Amino acid sequence: MDLQKAKEILSDKCVCLDLRKERFGTIWSVVANLNELNIERAETRPTTKNYKPETRLNWWLKKHY
Repeated sequence: MDLQKAKEILSDKCVCLDLRKERFGTIWSVVANLNELNIERAETRPTTKNYKPETRLNWWLKKHY
């Protein structure tokens, strides 16, 4: 599965909740392609457009390897 398809699944209202009255919902969501070390995260309720690249892993790997 590619990152775009994973984002679509996690953006579905049935998967990630937004229950404001109950003060319960998705804080952040992460998709990753571990073969390419490509990671993206969405803060708050995810949509297919609010994912941003997560670069801390690449920074750490470059620093230590």
